[in-house]
Amino acid sequence: MILDQITLHDFGVYAGVQEIDLTPPSLDKPVVLFGGLNGAGKTTLMDALQLCLFGHAARCAGHFKHEYKDFLASKIRKYSASSSVSVVFRCTTDSVETCYQVTRTWQSARNGVREKLEVTCDQHADKSLTENWGQHVNDIIPVNIAHLFFFDGEEIAAYAAPDGARQLIANGVRNLFGIDLVERLQKDLQILERRRQGTIMPVENNEVIRQKEKELESLDKQIERIVGEKAVLQTQELYSARNKLACVMEEYRKLGGDLRDQREEIQRRVNKAKANLDACNFQMAELAGSELPLLLIQDLLNDIAHHAAKEHKILQARAIVESLHERDTRMLQLVQAIPSTSTVMKALEEFCQSDMKKQKELAAVKTPLRINDTDVAQVNTLLQSSLSKLEKSVRDILVEQQNSKDEMEAALLEQAGIPPEDSIDEIVRKRDLLVIKITQLEKEIEGIDIELEKIRRESNRLESEINTIWEKNAELELSHRDVTRFTQHSQLARKTLAEFGDAVLRRQIGLVEHLALESYQALLRKDQLISALQIHPETFDVVLRDSEQIPICPRQLSAGERQLLAVALLWGMAKASGKALPVAIDTPMGRLDSTHRDRLVEQYFPSASHQTLLFTTDEEISGDYLYRLRPWIGRSYHLDYDDTTGATTVSNGFMENV
Repeated sequence: MILDQITLHDFGVYAGVQEIDLTPPSLDKPVVLFGGLNGAGKTTLMDALQLCLFGHAARCAGHFKHEYKDFLASKIRKYSASSSVSVVFRCTTDSVETCYQVTRTWQSARNGVREKLEVTCDQHADKSLTENWGQHVNDIIPVNIAHLFFFDGEEIAAYAAPDGARQLIANGVRNLFGIDLVERLQKDLQILERRRQGTIMPVENNEVIRQKEKELESLDKQIERIVGEKAVLQTQELYSARNKLACVMEEYRKLGGDLRDQREEIQRRVNKAKANLDACNFQMAELAGSELPLLLIQDLLNDIAHHAAKEHKILQARAIVESLHERDTRMLQLVQAIPSTSTVMKALEEFCQSDMKKQKELAAVKTPLRINDTDVAQVNTLLQSSLSKLEKSVRDILVEQQNSKDEMEAALLEQAGIPPEDSIDEIVRKRDLLVIKITQLEKEIEGIDIELEKIRRESNRLESEINTIWEKNAELELSHRDVTRFTQHSQLARKTLAEFGDAVLRRQIGLVEHLALESYQALLRKDQLISALQIHPETFDVVLRDSEQIPICPRQLSAGERQLLAVALLWGMAKASGKALPVAIDTPMGRLDSTHRDRLVEQYFPSASHQTLLFTTDEEISGDYLYRLRPWIGRSYHLDYDDTTGATTVSNGFMENV
């Protein structure tokens, strides 16, 4: 299938007639690039494409939040009575190419919006084709797998979560291989069983069951609608609000908002540092009144102690010099009385004379200090104990004082960096509004969950009541042989269908695993990170394995790697469908980091399909990304929004505008 052209007339922000050629010029240039600022109409253009093809079955942004006619009314431009969208495309069946033109026109009316559909085949109007277009387009692009080819890049983040991936795979696989049809057949057979059994049931019971089944059908529709609303809130509004809040918080941080939030803590640190400094100064003042000043003359005190010790030795020498003289004389006389001691005598005499000379010299030294013993003891105590302790105390206080000064300087520097209130008032207002919006959305989603649970309980209750009525009439039902036979065959058929569906699922899920793994390995920058990808056939949980076949928890992957996994699952299931369909992606980059954006630009966009429509902001694909993608770009457009007229015009050459 090739999309050749889309024409919009007064649709959304597109005023007048806007005709856009979508045909890729060649097979090696499959990308059609649309660029513009937020609000310029990228999503509107993608909605227009789906709306024209699928009508009320289209999965448009905001469709689930409104009734179909209200949604259409919101797309008719103000002051315009009608709007229209026309899509021209080609597809080939059995080697025969057919050209279709689908035109939907919406006219404002008192009771809402009237829709008109016209379909031409090979430039000839076809009334039968127009009347049965819903069934025919479903043969070309099955509505239940359209989300594999037409999707919003920001939904990838939701699919990246385990629950999102599980839901994506469950819906995709069931729709791809007709499992949903098998399940529908089972339900239809069950309904037929009940209707046949109802033919032999008392009339009043039959009427009660019909009424309850009608209520049950209504509840199922409510559940489908509410689930759609919740999905839109989660994947679009809440995700978008959180992204905007992240950007605002980053701007808030750059402006010094973090310091503003820590203002009281910073002031507390300043006060604490000042108090510590004051305490240190007080302690230093107290120490200054003690022996601390003596540290300034510590060298002099050491000299005094040294001289005092020396003086003590001199005084001792004076006291003992006479005693030693008398002792030496007696000792020499005694030795002289001993025969044959002339050599010893001479040695002793020389020793005593030498020692006496030293003692006399020491005793002769003058002692100018005349320090008494009490003063000497006091000086030694100061040097050995008091001054050492004081010096350690002073050093500790000085270290604490310096630490307090450093802390105060750092805190004062941060305090100086706190922005004035009026400089970030606007960003604070944006932040607070986004926080309020996110809180409201979360409460709304929580309320939806509560409502869903309530409706499901009511649905289960009705289902239980219906089953109870059937059980009470079981004997009567089984008394009729034909009904019994039909019921038995129907139950057998349902069982066979269930087994068939399970067998198809288990056989075909391997194809999805293979294609998804192949796609994921092409996208990953870590080529050897993943060697196997398995999908549980019952829970649809994804299990990844490394090169040594060790399971990898999805939480071990980075946020970008999880988003690439979601892209790979979409890509793999699209390949598994076996349908050569165009791919259209709104906001293709999402919030991927630069490395993973490189993989999308180099590996995915050029190979996603034979025709790939990218609806991107000017910032998403620009610079180096645009340079890398340029070889595959067949056509490019820029969406120019005029604030004065509130309208968007489409111009050629997005690449020249970047």
